[in-house]
Amino acid sequence: MRTERHVRHDRESVVDAALRILDEWGLSELTMRRLGAALEVQPSALYHHFENKQTLLAAVADRIQETARPVPSPNSAGTRRHWPRRSTCATRCSPTVTAPRSC
Repeated sequence: MRTERHVRHDRESVVDAALRILDEWGLSELTMRRLGAALEVQPSALYHHFENKQTLLAAVADRIQETARPVPSPNSAGTRRHWPRRSTCATRCSPTVTAPRSC
């Protein structure tokens, strides 16, 4: 008798899988079909957690933004000449990508 293992996914695990696909394949290859295959579920099951692909991408962007270093505003204390470099570093950092040494 064959037993199937059913893994229940939540929003966080779906976002984790989406980030892995983005890191490996890039944005153009992040499809609901590929994401479903990575999680071993039907693509339609993903719509239980996200209304559409745009809401999924918004959650992915939120995750990346949460893990990025805070970016000082141009009017904050400190020298303005360092602001653009810090801003650039923050936009390149993600939970699965190693930050450049200068960040």
